[in-house]
Amino acid sequence: MKSEFGKISIYSVLGLLVLYIGVSSVFPPVSGYLGNADILIRIFLNFVFLVIAIIDHNNCFANRYHFFLVVVFVAYSTIVPYLAGNSVWANRYLDIMFFLTAPLICNFFKKHMKRRILKKNSKILMIFAFITFTVTMIALISKPYIVRSLKSGGEVTETIKKSGIGGYEFVYFIVIIGIAFFYCFWNYNKKILLIISILCFLFIVLSNYMTAVLLMGIGAAITVISGKTIKQKIIALIIIISIIIFYFFFMSYGIEILKHISPNGRIARLFSDENDVIETILGEFFYDRYPTLVASIKTVGVSHGLGAVFMPADQVLNNLGQHSHFLDTVAIWGIPIAIIYFYIIFKPLKTPACCSIVFFLLMLFNNTANSIALAMYIIVPFIIEFFNQKSDLQNELEDFIY
Repeated sequence: MKSEFGKISIYSVLGLLVLYIGVSSVFPPVSGYLGNADILIRIFLNFVFLVIAIIDHNNCFANRYHFFLVVVFVAYSTIVPYLAGNSVWANRYLDIMFFLTAPLICNFFKKHMKRRILKKNSKILMIFAFITFTVTMIALISKPYIVRSLKSGGEVTETIKKSGIGGYEFVYFIVIIGIAFFYCFWNYNKKILLIISILCFLFIVLSNYMTAVLLMGIGAAITVISGKTIKQKIIALIIIISIIIFYFFFMSYGIEILKHISPNGRIARLFSDENDVIETILGEFFYDRYPTLVASIKTVGVSHGLGAVFMPADQVLNNLGQHSHFLDTVAIWGIPIAIIYFYIIFKPLKTPACCSIVFFLLMLFNNTANSIALAMYIIVPFIIEFFNQKSDLQNELEDFIY
């Protein structure tokens, strides 16, 4: 893999290809202006990554099982649906193929000592993400439901994306990134990271996605509880005891803050009743999410656990919940292929428990997107590594001085 095109190495070219997928994931104008062409470009680039990974499999895959199962899943999910006349399923998973290829290309750069390319990409992508964050935050202040109005297609969606406003995909990208920054604050005590985490939480509240708010809260709670030092464990214990004793005070005060942040938004409306916060959350779950999960489970049963890929696509789409990537995958491909799929996307994860658990819950209770793969496999590992190196350097300096 040492070939060069003129003075540009293959690593630089691959770095640019990864950068394109990253930018299209966090910067809406790309998909807004290119439309379906953006999807086709991403699919093509992912196949380029996959071919390179197969050629250089010893440096890209976690082990031989990982290599074999990725090939099996890609072959099955691209060939079988077309043979069955259900190309909709192949297209859906081809569009999020970055979940398979992102860790492979990261391993490729790491094994060939070219991680600096991904580091530069991560910095550039964070700049684009910051632009989208700012534009979307400003829009949400005056139009609380503008993010939720974004759909998968249509002229209205394209117009909103062209203006730089992020949708569902960007909201959950911020969830993962916000948790990662809070993790770094909690472990490396950088106050600026707490400020960034709070801004991410404010963004999530303004976006009016209840599941996103809950997931970020869960990620923060896991971070606090799983502290590494004795000091962190004592602080976590004090926080837990305080919440138990002053539960009603914390809940009522927290709800008032949420209402104040977004008085006309969906979050404020859900908590406007006199119901207990847990009762409100459970009520929302059983009203909004539970029926979709049951629908996907029923589809699994109808296909006898072998997948609905051979059933008429229209029939499956009408009955599939389409709000749980985990259950939808089992319903569409069947239990054996779904096990393969989840093995190959969870095996390469190198993120803290708080991010990994939230990632699993996100896939269980929501759809997924390339932006989430970008966060989990590329951005978050570099964020953690960056602050970990800063902390190690500071400790070395302190040891040297004292």
